[in-house]
Amino acid sequence: MSYATVAQLKAHLGLSGSAEDALLAQLLDAADAFIHGYTGRWFSGVTATRRFDHTAIRGRSLFVDTDLLSVTSITNGDGSPLVTADYVLLPRNSTPYYEVALTAGRVWYTEQAIEIVGVWGYAVSAPTGIVQAALEYAGVLYRSYDRTIQEMPAPVGAVEAVERFLRPYRRVGL
Repeated sequence: MSYATVAQLKAHLGLSGSAEDALLAQLLDAADAFIHGYTGRWFSGVTATRRFDHTAIRGRSLFVDTDLLSVTSITNGDGSPLVTADYVLLPRNSTPYYEVALTAGRVWYTEQAIEIVGVWGYAVSAPTGIVQAALEYAGVLYRSYDRTIQEMPAPVGAVEAVERFLRPYRRVGL
């Protein structure tokens, strides 16, 4: 599912009718791919199981490789389930989480993969800035496509303007 809807993109571009809806949906998919590539994040939550080995562990902390919104269950590498008293999610006062730290007396076992079932992503639904970036980028693509038909000039610096929307959302290290 795209961060923005075809209806939102049509309003953004001042279009009506449904003749180009399939094209607009493809442009929104391309915008989502650009956003993910630039930020290193997914902006809608997905329930999934992810597995981690010893390379994700430093001391009593397991560092997840993508944003984590909530935990349904954690199974340690020895097959034992962890209860919420066994760990804390960091940062403590905001999401997304990037670390699962064990409480005192607990250790990670890595004989098998450690499994975390939860909701993964930056947010349950895309923040307003991400929706706007998707609309802007899809609009740039549409105007570029339209230019080949109607000889319209492409806006100067349009992709750089989209990147300004996205900079605050980049994962650290990208």
